[in-house]
Amino acid sequence: MLMNAAYYYRDVRYYEDVDYAPPGQLLFVISAGHYKPLTLDFFDTVHDSRSDYQVLFVKQGCIHYLEDGQEQIAPAGSCLIYRPKEYQRYKYFLKEHADIFWVHFNGSATNLLLQNNTLLNARVVESLPAKRTESLFKMMISNLKSIDEYSNQLNSLHINELLLTIARAKNREIVKNEISSEYLKAVKYVDDHLSKKLTLLDIATYANVSTKTLTRYFEKYQNMSPMKYVNFSRIEKAKILLQSNNSIGQIAAALGFEDPLYFSTVFRRYVGLSPEKYRKSLKK
Repeated sequence: MLMNAAYYYRDVRYYEDVDYAPPGQLLFVISAGHYKPLTLDFFDTVHDSRSDYQVLFVKQGCIHYLEDGQEQIAPAGSCLIYRPKEYQRYKYFLKEHADIFWVHFNGSATNLLLQNNTLLNARVVESLPAKRTESLFKMMISNLKSIDEYSNQLNSLHINELLLTIARAKNREIVKNEISSEYLKAVKYVDDHLSKKLTLLDIATYANVSTKTLTRYFEKYQNMSPMKYVNFSRIEKAKILLQSNNSIGQIAAALGFEDPLYFSTVFRRYVGLSPEKYRKSLKK
């Protein structure tokens, strides 16, 4: 088995492999590696409780992974994306000449970055530029091994570029499949008007479709209803604003919530913590 991996250790005395970013980090690479079976018939992996994100890039061969109990395949040239706390079960085989790169990352801006680039609910994205993608993984591995004052900052740039590269590949596939221009218009309207009071009818009217059609678009491309997307986008932006010195009331008003208590209720529903506790956790 060819194994070339590197890790960010919170405590080098015990070589602890952590699964979360250090406090205050917006986008942080935790570990990265390159695996290629040379003698083993296959390599099998199971994760059910990691708190970070993972992207696997299939340089060659394919990854067999479980989705709702059914085996699926991520082919050569694709990436496989996992989010925090998602069950992961995947394997790759020597007979298929598997050649796999992987990276674990996290940070307070990760969710928003994925959401803004329509990657939050993506599982497999195909047709990545092979040479550039492989180069980004190799640079992240090298930087993790360097352990100097610039390594983590450089890796933040590399993981950001990787996610944007994946987003571009996904967008090209969407355009190829003729995604609805009305849906794209609706998404932009929501993202540009998070500070305003939004209704399903407002969004549908702007996109020039019926509320039923609009709902079908969002369920297809975002796996959620239009109004859930509105609240989700607001809460993701709230996570960023909570790093500022603005009061909870000011943040709520800036995101279109007339009642700070209702904002706190919605925030807790999505995040599991109140805005106050979330802000304290960032400081810790």
